[in-house]
Amino acid sequence: MTTLHCPGLPAPAGQAQPGIEYIVDRLWMWLSVLMTDEGITRAAELFKALSSSSRLRILTLLSQAPASVTQLVAATGQSQPLVSQHLKTLRLANIVTVVKVGREATYTVADSHVTHVVEDAINHVLEDFR
Repeated sequence: MTTLHCPGLPAPAGQAQPGIEYIVDRLWMWLSVLMTDEGITRAAELFKALSSSSRLRILTLLSQAPASVTQLVAATGQSQPLVSQHLKTLRLANIVTVVKVGREATYTVADSHVTHVVEDAINHVLEDFR
């Protein structure tokens, strides 16, 4: 049996390193969990949080650099209350994080996977125009 070094993946009982068959079984198990109702529900919640063009614009800006509400208001042309509401939605969905220093709050993207999903979606819709 072929063995691979996979840090963080527990080896089956009695083996120093997991074999390829074990790794494939674990991957299928992981994929089946993702396709459960829970995984689909959580993905739907993510897409719901991303369903606003304003939030996508804010997320795109934050993927380039962390920003304050004031900077996002200037970059988007939206009102401060509206930008704050969109940031709250993104924060509650764990898409962005906020660090507060005094009265200044700086927002950053919490997970680059989400920005890749957004970039892929934008590239997909732009394929028709190329």
